[in-house]
Amino acid sequence: MVDAQENPYGHILSQRAELETHMTIIDLTPEELAQFQDKTMDVVDMVRERAGNEIVDTLMTALVD
Repeated sequence: MVDAQENPYGHILSQRAELETHMTIIDLTPEELAQFQDKTMDVVDMVRERAGNEIVDTLMTALVD
């Protein structure tokens, strides 16, 4: 396990390790990720219209962190 003080992403690695005990994690290439982002943009736009920018921006920020 990676110490969070040594690695700022330690908490993510710790969460990933826990998840991997219960499921398979598939790492996407940058190209595959771009395809997903492209295909889901209509849904993101719909949620922005219905729920507002703040909630979408908060969620997107949380996903990146």
